[in-house]
Amino acid sequence: MQLTTSFRYINLYREENLTQDFFKINPTGTVPCLVDGEVKVWDSHAINIYLAQKFAKTDKLYPKDFLKRTVVNERLFFEASFLFARLFEICVSLLKIHSCCE
Repeated sequence: MQLTTSFRYINLYREENLTQDFFKINPTGTVPCLVDGEVKVWDSHAINIYLAQKFAKTDKLYPKDFLKRTVVNERLFFEASFLFARLFEICVSLLKIHSCCE
């Protein structure tokens, strides 16, 4: 997909994701999120699906075929529910180790 994009850096340490303006875009206060005109999408998986359905020239990234799409959804949900949680635990542990050593 060839898309024209612009990015806005959200400083989590300054809690820019917890402002009223940001909550208007994403009521959970999490990143990433996408604004496409009047449409606001949050969660990386939902953003990927939105972009593939709206802008992809083929259905290779997010198939229309039910069984092929099921496989893609399995991978998305596995990452969201299993891999992300494990990575989060590792990152928190590393941050704790780093902060206690300063």
